[in-house]
Amino acid sequence: IQGFLDEGIEIVSVGIMPYIYPVTELEFKLNTALDQKIYDVCVRTLRLCMNMHYEDTPWREQALYVLDSRNQMLCGYYAFGEEEYPKANLELIAKGTRPDGFLELTYPSVDGPAIPFFSVMYPVEVYEYIKHTGDKSILETTMPTMLRIMNNFKEKIEDNNLIRQFDAPYWNFYEWSDGSHDAIPGQHNYEFKDCYHLILNCAFVYSGRMFKELCDMASVEFDCDFESIKKAINDEFFDETDGNFILRTDDRSFKSQLGNSFALLIGLGDERTIKAIKEDKNLLETSLSMLIYKYDALLAANPNDKDFILNEIRELYGYMLNEGATTFWETMLGEADFGGAGSLCHGWSALPAYYLTKFEGK
Repeated sequence: IQGFLDEGIEIVSVGIMPYIYPVTELEFKLNTALDQKIYDVCVRTLRLCMNMHYEDTPWREQALYVLDSRNQMLCGYYAFGEEEYPKANLELIAKGTRPDGFLELTYPSVDGPAIPFFSVMYPVEVYEYIKHTGDKSILETTMPTMLRIMNNFKEKIEDNNLIRQFDAPYWNFYEWSDGSHDAIPGQHNYEFKDCYHLILNCAFVYSGRMFKELCDMASVEFDCDFESIKKAINDEFFDETDGNFILRTDDRSFKSQLGNSFALLIGLGDERTIKAIKEDKNLLETSLSMLIYKYDALLAANPNDKDFILNEIRELYGYMLNEGATTFWETMLGEADFGGAGSLCHGWSALPAYYLTKFEGK
């Protein structure tokens, strides 16, 4: 900030007075000092990423993204017991439906590079809101948007029962990991790669199951043969030689923890898949933003498998704390990522608040 002062004026001090969205922090006592510190910093991160709506970061975009907000909502149900704020955000997202029936990149905005993966996961957020609050009235404002999204995806199912990746103006983004974040349409390095993506097809099945329950609640008709899609996913992406799933069909060398986690979440894979997610160093690691799918997949396979998740949380988040973090970062590279533009306070990275309270809260 640059200021011009008249002669004779002296600056005594310069500071920042924070204004934080007024929520009540629920008290949780955890078993170890490290777990408590991780939880407390997660809550601070969440609070700093709440303004007129959820923000990905208070520093850079200050924007509401669908998948960022899913992480923030889940943590907030446990950390704050908040219901009004997530409902307002979900309804704001529904108002941002594009003319093509998909969701905008951020809210409020128009004509951004829409992310199909984020759109198809929107019903998951609504389902979880009802699960945690019991408030089905949200279906009145969100069902038309969800129905358009899911019908859009259904219409794109091809004869092989798979959905092809989307061409411009859509951005085929899943996470900040090799093979999962193709260039944004309009950028100089954008190139449409005609192929199928594992995560997109799995996400449609994963979200579709919850959406069908929402349709039953709202007495809305929606039918889709998800079992045929599951079979097609297994036929196209499963590598029988190692029990893992490839990430995309244009380069079958890509295999990731996130892709294999989504396969597990819809009931595919076997014991080798589970073991690989935990131990195979050749799988691309899951980024902070998407750890929820990795952990939920492992818990779906073994509900008692908590130690692995807790130990990994302590390793990843303990590292950031040891580096002096007072809020949690966008990625494990911190400010060094994205050409020095990495966020050091990112709401999607507060996920330990959700798992710590589920596993250890008293």
